[in-house]
Amino acid sequence: MPANPMQKAGRAMMRLMARAMPSCQDISQVVSDAMDRMLPLRKRLAIRLHISLCAICRRYEKQLHLLREGTRRYTDPDGNSG
Repeated sequence: MPANPMQKAGRAMMRLMARAMPSCQDISQVVSDAMDRMLPLRKRLAIRLHISLCAICRRYEKQLHLLREGTRRYTDPDGNSG
């Protein structure tokens, strides 16, 4: 049985998103950079889209945030950096 037009459109949209969305490998390289500097809007949106759909990359980003916060607390346990 042939697919209806809505199913075809949905598949076409998924193929387009798969091509446009960065891979997990790309995300892992860029997430850390995003913590250190402001990325272009398009790249930030691509990262957000990928992370919203990918549980593994979402977990990776949370782990980086935890490492950063732990390092910050270790280097300045009393919060007296100034």
